[in-house]
Amino acid sequence: MANKNYLFLLGACLLLTTACKKYAQTNSISGTFYGPVVQLANGTVKSFVVLDNYGKMLTLGMHISAAALVNLPADSTKMWVYPIDLPAQAQNAGYDHIELDWNPIGHDPKPIYGLPHFDCHFYKITKEYQAGITAGTDTMTIAAKYMAPDYVSNKMIVPDMGVHWVDSKAPEFTGQKFTATYVYGFYKANLIFLEPMVTLAFLLSNPDYKIQIKQPASLKSTGYYPSTTHIYYDAIAKDYVIALEGMASKTGDSPIPI
Repeated sequence: MANKNYLFLLGACLLLTTACKKYAQTNSISGTFYGPVVQLANGTVKSFVVLDNYGKMLTLGMHISAAALVNLPADSTKMWVYPIDLPAQAQNAGYDHIELDWNPIGHDPKPIYGLPHFDCHFYKITKEYQAGITAGTDTMTIAAKYMAPDYVSNKMIVPDMGVHWVDSKAPEFTGQKFTATYVYGFYKANLIFLEPMVTLAFLLSNPDYKIQIKQPASLKSTGYYPSTTHIYYDAIAKDYVIALEGMASKTGDSPIPI
C-alpha cells in the first residue's frame, strides 16, 4: 500500500509540474506589445496588440501621443499618410499593417466628412497588394451574407485603398455632427480593411467612446474580428487610443485568407 501511495503521489507531482510549466509557457506570451514608433507632428504614434495567455488576440490598436495632435500638417491639397507596422506578436492574426491618414479639411462625401479628421485603416492585405489598387468602379458583387447590415457604398475605388462602405444609420447620416464612425473596406468583393474614423476635435475632447460594430452573417476569410471600436484618452500614458476590441477568432468560408 505504501508503494502504491508513493507512486500515486509521484504521478500527481509530475502532472502538477507539467501543468505549471505549461501555464508558465502560455502565460509568457500574454500582455501588451508595441510596434515601432512613427513620428507624427510634434509627437508619435505606434501600434499595439493585446494577447491572452494562449497568444490569442484580444485588442489591436494604436497609441497617439498628445503632442502628435499639435502642429499637424496644414497643407489641405493632399492627405497625409503615415504607415504603421504591427508588433511581431500580431503576426498570423489576419492583419498586415495599419495606415493612419490625416485629412486637414476632411474628404467626400462633404459636408458630412468635411471636418479635420483621421482615417485609421487596419489592413488585412500586404502593402504591395494595397499599392496595386487603382481607381475605377468595383463591379464585383459582394454576397449579402458578407456585408454588415445597413452598410452602403457608391462602389468607387479609392487608389491605394479600396472601396469604402459606410453605415447608413450612423449618427452622421441621421442629422448629428460627425465625431467618430466605423467603415468597412472591400476590393474585388473581399474585405481588405477595417476603418475607424475620428475627428481631431473629438479626440481633443478626451473621449471614452465605443462603437458596437455591426457584423456580417458570414465571413470569407478566417481570422480575428472585433466587436467594438474604442476611442479614448489614456490619462496615465497621456495618449489617445484608437482600438479594435473584443477580438474573436472566426472561421471563414474560404480556408485561405486573401
